[in-house]
Amino acid sequence: MSLSGQNALVVGGGTGMGEAIALGLAAEGATVAVAGRRQEKLDIVAAQTEGILTHTVDVGDRPSVQA
Repeated sequence: MSLSGQNALVVGGGTGMGEAIALGLAAEGATVAVAGRRQEKLDIVAAQTEGILTHTVDVGDRPSVQA
């Protein structure tokens, strides 16, 4: 399956299943925005492949989600 030219958002992508999903999507060619609470974890995910953008956010904290 090719996801070239597609965009994806993975919330909770710094570890575990979210990380695996983000890496899998990127491996298939998608540009992936990965959101999570700890920037250092997001940086590790982004360093593993191209096509991953990161943003620190805690979706349980409303002010943190505001654009």
